[in-house]
Amino acid sequence: MKKLVLNTLIASTLVAVAGIASADTGNISFQGEITTSPCSIGGGQQGSDMVVSMGSISTNYFAAVGDKGPQSPFSIALLNCDTEIMHTAAISFRAGAGSVVNTRLLGLENGSGAQGVAVGLVDERGNEVVVGGAGVSYTLAEGTNIINFKAFYESTAATVTAGPANARAVFEVTYS
Repeated sequence: MKKLVLNTLIASTLVAVAGIASADTGNISFQGEITTSPCSIGGGQQGSDMVVSMGSISTNYFAAVGDKGPQSPFSIALLNCDTEIMHTAAISFRAGAGSVVNTRLLGLENGSGAQGVAVGLVDERGNEVVVGGAGVSYTLAEGTNIINFKAFYESTAATVTAGPANARAVFEVTYS
């Protein structure tokens, strides 16, 4: 009898605990586009909607206008390219938030953050990329093409003040 009561008590405790279980839910958005382009642009950190970490850079890097901070690499991946359709890809950048500073740099997107700096870009050969300017052409190879760039902070004023220093760019790939 004691065994029956004990088994019943254990079973009812397990049922009560099982009824307490809960679950969390979340949402995932899958975004993209189907195109007739000769290449596909890689997603995430390979090309579209990426985040480039610029680090936490001291104002000590910037003693004069034009001083540059360390470079942060990033890549744009052009996937499954068909060179029978097009042979070159030109990649250009424009400001996605903020404005173009000194006719070539990405302005910061927040007026209450860091002051006296903007974001500069160079291509994989070390050539300056002019934000808002013409695209730089690259010869495509059949298959995957990884186009490398680097971003850096550049002082635009004699005095740089600390704060969030975020910029946003939109890139465009034009095939020919």
